[in-house]
Amino acid sequence: MILTLQQGLAEDGMAVSLVKLCQWFQIPRRTVYYRSCKSAPKGKRPGKSSTQPCAAA
Repeated sequence: MILTLQQGLAEDGMAVSLVKLCQWFQIPRRTVYYRSCKSAPKGKRPGKSSTQPCAAA
């Protein structure tokens, strides 16, 4: 959202820094730069049990 706004302002001839936009909208800068990438929850695999003994070689 912020980056899109920054690009739109740049097209209109207003160069506004990302820091300034974050201050205007009271958004922490780290939320713009870093996106959380949570993986899908991993369920238990069928047929595997934690009580099964390991196969000896």
